Amino acid sequence: MTERERERILREFRAALNAAWLASGVSSYGAAEKASRELAPRLAAQGRQIQLLHDSTICDHLKGPRLRLPRWPFVLSLITVLRVIAERNGVDPGRVGGIDHWKGLHEEAERALGAVRLGFAGAARGRAVRGAGAGGTAVAVAEAAPATWWQGYEDLVPAWLERYLRAEPAATLIRVYDTRLVPDLLQTPAYARAALRDRHARLPEEELHRHVELRTRRQRVLARVRPPRVWALVAEEALCRPPGGGRVLHEQIGHLLESVRTGHVTVQILPSDETGRPPGGGPVTLLRFADARRPDLVYLPQADYALYPDGEADVSYFSMEFSKLAIMARSPAESREILAQLYARRSFS
Repeated sequence: MTERERERILREFRAALNAAWLASGVSSYGAAEKASRELAPRLAAQGRQIQLLHDSTICDHLKGPRLRLPRWPFVLSLITVLRVIAERNGVDPGRVGGIDHWKGLHEEAERALGAVRLGFAGAARGRAVRGAGAGGTAVAVAEAAPATWWQGYEDLVPAWLERYLRAEPAATLIRVYDTRLVPDLLQTPAYARAALRDRHARLPEEELHRHVELRTRRQRVLARVRPPRVWALVAEEALCRPPGGGRVLHEQIGHLLESVRTGHVTVQILPSDETGRPPGGGPVTLLRFADARRPDLVYLPQADYALYPDGEADVSYFSMEFSKLAIMARSPAESREILAQLYARRSFS
């Protein structure tokens, strides 16, 4: 089972690399090698380094018979080159994926392979494949793992938040609604910093920085080989009065546009006349898991505590309320157009 798990992880990473290769429109392995030789000196002059790519090495990692995880410098170099080739071909480089996205994928694969090597195949599956194991075993292992993913930040995580942080990486679908802010998982670091500063005005700078780091770590779940689906209802009001001001908002809207292009993030904008007070009196998040026997988790964060209503009627109520709001909201296509129009303004009050 351990060897099969290892092969699965490697095949999924290889499949993601091949998808990026095809998306760029690159013509051949030789063309990528040539582009790396042209690009390396220019990047070096800017203080950025990539390794020279050889056509045989590229072929080996994408099509070769030996399955192994490429080292990060190779992945960084290949993705950098593919993004440049995509732009030359008139293709949006976002279809190849950003460097941060690929760094997250590579780190996730490394962690999963490390768990397999230690014999924790179930735990690796729970972390890398959204808890998709049969019978819910992977979900149980992932949630009960003794080492928390927020190690080193324990002092920032209150006891009432731990249940949610353990469950989020195992979710296959994350539905979230808030009238005030862009959801945590879709925030840029600058937006997260401004939102946290608004909420905790007296927080020391170093502690604020660590809170932003912790939120960024949470977002790695979206960079996995097989990420969860995120369905976010973003109130129009949240895009009009953002924390941090105009530049922060412009960057945040650009990030939302990039996120919806990944295919696993759906954003719908809820018009201001349809928002009102959300059910539960604040932000609402619902997590769904691969194991159909495991009920959805409802998470209602408050100022200094959180509610987790887990009765069948409660879960049904919040799920139905979310669906009603989604019907009132602009369609995903309309919402993308609204975001694109806002981003094109390039200036915000």
